[in-house]
Amino acid sequence: MSFEEKGAWLYLGAAVVTYVGYVVALLVRAGGSALSQAPWVSTMLWAIGASIVLSVAGQVVLGVARPSEAHEKDVRDEEINRRGEFVGGMTLGVAMVVPFALTLLEQPHVWVANAMYLAFTVAAVVGSVAKLVAYRRGFR
Repeated sequence: MSFEEKGAWLYLGAAVVTYVGYVVALLVRAGGSALSQAPWVSTMLWAIGASIVLSVAGQVVLGVARPSEAHEKDVRDEEINRRGEFVGGMTLGVAMVVPFALTLLEQPHVWVANAMYLAFTVAAVVGSVAKLVAYRRGFR
């Protein structure tokens, strides 16, 4: 498994773990009341921060553990990364229609922000999965 593939796994894991953690924390903090009444802003900011820290720290740990692999990026890695980012970007563009529609419908901020966070998470997952599929099966 190449260094770049390991990085895609790390990014996928960080996105999924922090989003699931966010949802669980939000449900716990709501305590049976409406989710819109829960302190969602601080929970979301912590989740986003944790996702960034996990991704960066994971890359640093991976680079320290395998320093010889850290700079061995070849043409195939670059092409897979480019295509994965393209797929993730397209997914984000499509998924952002939901928060845009919520905004046009003048829905509360809580739902717009949650739809945006979900869209970013889905884009990260789809982009990472596209990269991992390309590493495992190739691409044409």
